Amino acid sequence: MKVKEGFALSYVTSGHTFFSGPLLTTLLTILNIPIPRKALSITKKAQISHKEHNCVMAQAVAEYQAEQTKTGKKHGLQKICMDIHQAYLQETGNVIHINHCTLNNLAKGGQSMSDFNADKRWLSCGKEDILVSYILNNA
Repeated sequence: MKVKEGFALSYVTSGHTFFSGPLLTTLLTILNIPIPRKALSITKKAQISHKEHNCVMAQAVAEYQAEQTKTGKKHGLQKICMDIHQAYLQETGNVIHINHCTLNNLAKGGQSMSDFNADKRWLSCGKEDILVSYILNNA
């Protein structure tokens, strides 16, 4: 099984082309085969990085709140930040900074910047999905 890039994507096996364009993309997605594509833009890389950071921060908040329910000696904010940082570094090999002040604010029920900015959107995620499907169906 081989995927070639050219004017349009085409699926080639035994020298015969079966699909091209959007049909090929759909087929490869269903079969869970990586689709050859261009490099990600700096903006897209930043979006992925922020999403990853938000997941790590949510994990740190959960760990801090679990630590606070313990009796006896408890770990502080900075210790939890260092533990999460080390665990994430060992797991993925990527360095991620977790600010203990931000962790404190989020643990007290504060809102992350990503959530705040998402509330300012014109369309919610659900409405956006409906609009995209409507446009694709009528195109």
